Amino acid sequence: MRIESIGDNCELGFVQRACNLEPGGLLRWATTPPEGLLKLLKQDFAGLYQFENLEPANAGMVRDRAYNIAFHTQLTSTDGVFNASEAERRRIHAQESGKIQYLTGKLRQRLAEGSVLFIYKRNKRIPDAQIFEIGTEIARRGPGQLLYVTDNAPALLPGEMRRISGNTHIGRMTRFAPYNRANDIDLDAWLGLLDNARQRIPLPEEAAPGA
Repeated sequence: MRIESIGDNCELGFVQRACNLEPGGLLRWATTPPEGLLKLLKQDFAGLYQFENLEPANAGMVRDRAYNIAFHTQLTSTDGVFNASEAERRRIHAQESGKIQYLTGKLRQRLAEGSVLFIYKRNKRIPDAQIFEIGTEIARRGPGQLLYVTDNAPALLPGEMRRISGNTHIGRMTRFAPYNRANDIDLDAWLGLLDNARQRIPLPEEAAPGA
């Protein structure tokens, strides 16, 4: 199934990796809180990953203060202080910014086409109003479908899903990986849920490159 992770961390990226799938995705390996995702969609990715907005998030990640989204990076840090000089950081940033721009363009196209299922998970359930708002922002850009995945949906059994508004669906997982061990996935449960989604959420064909 064609899917795109839009948060909140890299757990779904590890699910794809376990299936030998390595699609490039802007937010596949990022840490993206729901507020940051909403701002990103509402502002059409404006100013994402600008040099002046980046601060150390941990030793191998930077946080874009404008959106509170953290990305893996070569801009390493120690105890909250960047290791490299500003000149070296600008050189690294120029390289990484090109990749960010490419992946942003790819995500914009997919939002416009609705050719993938956009999946957002979060270990702690987020308010329904926020889920609907994310779905609305996706619908504003095209025919995209949103699957919000939670482990806290008493009306659903693990692996089940249902539509909760026009383009927005909720699915239940058995459990999520801890944030500090995002690769500790329940692969069978993820695959069961994704197969259910594949059968119940039709997607248009993805446009050929350059089409």
